[in-house]
Amino acid sequence: MGRPEEAEKQYKLTLAVDPKHSATHYNYGLLLKQMRRLEEAKEQYKLALEADPNNADIHSNYGNLLKQMGRPEEAEEQYKFALAANLNDADTHYNYGLLQYFTNWIRKSSSFIPISKYFSVKCLKS
Repeated sequence: MGRPEEAEKQYKLTLAVDPKHSATHYNYGLLLKQMRRLEEAKEQYKLALEADPNNADIHSNYGNLLKQMGRPEEAEEQYKFALAANLNDADTHYNYGLLQYFTNWIRKSSSFIPISKYFSVKCLKS
């Protein structure tokens, strides 16, 4: 990521000309996520989906963002939308599978200490 501030300026200029351009909102959302501006990224993904509601890539990456934000139920919904749009997308299957695995693992195990929303460490008795 060479010059994110310059890229952000370009996205804003493009959206000023075409505020409903789905790919620009999507790519701007990816940039904001990389810059750790997650709430702003979320808004860009929403705008991208308004313009292109059946885009599997947008739904899948929005799901990844929501998972990162600690919103597993919302992430699951986006993964389902992505798979409805493209059932053969391996990345979505992988990310949805990870979400299911780690959320079920945490729910079922009382001997694990969460170290983040989705990952835990097994407690060993001394």
